[in-house]
Amino acid sequence: LREGSYPGTLDIGVGVLRIGNSSYTYGMAMFQEGLCVSVSEAVLVFADASGPARLPDEYRRRLDGWLIAAP
Repeated sequence: LREGSYPGTLDIGVGVLRIGNSSYTYGMAMFQEGLCVSVSEAVLVFADASGPARLPDEYRRRLDGWLIAAP
């Protein structure tokens, strides 16, 4: 979004944006000197030996604690 400087310090915020049946999306923003320099999203898929699988209930509970956006 804008140029960052090196050397310099970055403040990074990460949270879960969406929880699906077998995947979840997290988002990240990086700030330098109070200005947002970068944002990103990534989708992670839970899988077992046979491929994508339903997220275990314990994973869902933990991810829910990091949820930063309404579904």
